[in-house]
Amino acid sequence: MTEPRWLTADEQHSWLHFIGVVELLPGALDTQLGNDAGVTHYEYLVMAVLSESPGRSLRMTDLATRTNATLPRLSRVVLGLEQRGYVERTSHPDDRRAKIAKLSDEGMSFLEETAPGHVAKVRELIVDALTPEEFSTLGRLSQKLLGRIDPEDRFGVHRGPAEPSTADAEPLARLGIGAPATRALAEAGQTMLGDVAGASREHLLSLHGVGPRAVGLLETALDARGLAPLQR
Repeated sequence: MTEPRWLTADEQHSWLHFIGVVELLPGALDTQLGNDAGVTHYEYLVMAVLSESPGRSLRMTDLATRTNATLPRLSRVVLGLEQRGYVERTSHPDDRRAKIAKLSDEGMSFLEETAPGHVAKVRELIVDALTPEEFSTLGRLSQKLLGRIDPEDRFGVHRGPAEPSTADAEPLARLGIGAPATRALAEAGQTMLGDVAGASREHLLSLHGVGPRAVGLLETALDARGLAPLQR
């Protein structure tokens, strides 16, 4: 038998710190969203994914894949969101056995109201704890790890190795804002990070496919690279 490749003392030290972040961060995000908006982080994720999908809707099976959940778990969560008026479920027009989940107008409004507090917590716990260079490195390392963990890119957040670029000329597709948001911005003539610098936040949210999560990621990227922030 091949001898196991045990972690060295330095590797073990780094691994335990990384696992600490992985284990504790979801609870911290749950607490903030629960206290401020009465939802869990997973419920927020479901609505955020729907907000950035074409027509703000997805098949339940596709939504389960995008949010890394079993279909029974997703069904329970969507039922709760449905009861609050945030999500609607209908039968697929071409397959009556398939269900479609759609973010309602009320759900979109709720998401837009909730996103600033959530982004502030993400900034407090992660972004502002690092220098812009460290956060950029974290993004590249996370992208590399996702290539191993999620090689099929079910979440649509990694695009392969990033190449060096100036801040203004950094492609929006590399920021993990999602394919619908990237397409919507491209149709509006905005393909590089510099194209959205100083843009109106309200205008970006009015573009079909651009949700609060995408706008939050754009704001983070602009701030980290010292570019003009979005206008409120």
